[in-house]
Amino acid sequence: MNILIVDDIPENLCFLKVLLEGVGYSTIPASNGLEALELLRVTDVSCIISDVLMPGMDGFKFCRECKSSPAWSAIPFIFYTATYTERKDHDFAMSLGADAYVLKPQEPEVFLTIINSVLTGHKNHGSAIGEKSIVMDDITYLAEHNERLIQKLESKMIDLEKANQLLNESLESLKRTMNGAVQAMSKLVEVRDPYTAGHEKRVAHLAVAIAEEMGLDQTQIVGLRIAGMIHDIGKVAIPAEILSKPKKLTPLEMSLIQLHPQVGFEILSEIEFPWPIAQIVLQHHERLDGSGYPKGLKDDEIIPMARILAVADTVEAMTTHRPYRAALGIEAALTEISAKKGTHYDRGIVEACIKLFREKGYTFPA
Repeated sequence: MNILIVDDIPENLCFLKVLLEGVGYSTIPASNGLEALELLRVTDVSCIISDVLMPGMDGFKFCRECKSSPAWSAIPFIFYTATYTERKDHDFAMSLGADAYVLKPQEPEVFLTIINSVLTGHKNHGSAIGEKSIVMDDITYLAEHNERLIQKLESKMIDLEKANQLLNESLESLKRTMNGAVQAMSKLVEVRDPYTAGHEKRVAHLAVAIAEEMGLDQTQIVGLRIAGMIHDIGKVAIPAEILSKPKKLTPLEMSLIQLHPQVGFEILSEIEFPWPIAQIVLQHHERLDGSGYPKGLKDDEIIPMARILAVADTVEAMTTHRPYRAALGIEAALTEISAKKGTHYDRGIVEACIKLFREKGYTFPA
């Protein structure tokens, strides 16, 4: 069964692909409504799952096009959005003929239940389901579409312009705002995953200490500290029940967890940091022998600051409690990175980290 998934954000498409194909569906990706319409003309589709806010053709217009076409009106149409969350958004979508309106993020099991329910309803009622679509006149549609989509975009643009004006008033204000945003993003991860509260702060602290021990310049160290503070920001896209699961994850759950560096990269890549923050976050689970994720990078393909963060992240994780195990202790962590230096971890970084703990009395901040 082919499901057409439509979203302009690659990690969202990746999430849907992993989720749906993990339970036996086939997926066909599209980045906006225009691309999705072209695919509908040449592909048999059993269901459509679409975002709302997309370039080219948004989800509302795409749904209207589908439900106005005799060839596609009976295809189940499910909205999946994080931007348009008001009741009026839901009502407008349903008036266009949508079968469900789901808000992101949604627990995988719940989302799959909704999808299966919609598909079962269509199977039981046949093509009559398509007849429920309300094909409103163009004037009414344009008025509603303007209220739901264009006005919201204009409001966001005004808010962004005001924010940019405030940020540009002084460099010090920009620095304070950036630091505040970093702290907020770090806290956001902790709210989603309370079992690792303080993890990012401790990783950043150790990464900076390693960098100082290795003689990195202060500019690099500042960037590394920021990357450490938000290196797990991508976990905001992972269901909380998976993050806090007290036992071994299933292959599907693990595949979702392993999306978080890519999600973090997509969140951060449009922010113009003076350091490669997004790349550091993307690569912090890569390993020198290519056994890491998400890209399987090797050796010099991994940037130096990401190598430092990888060591700091591993050591901190092993020395603190997790839902699925007790803390293993610093000696176990140092033994682990020592055993894998030169294969998983950079040799010089491992040696600097071990020196900090065993010779210089380094301890994590409280």
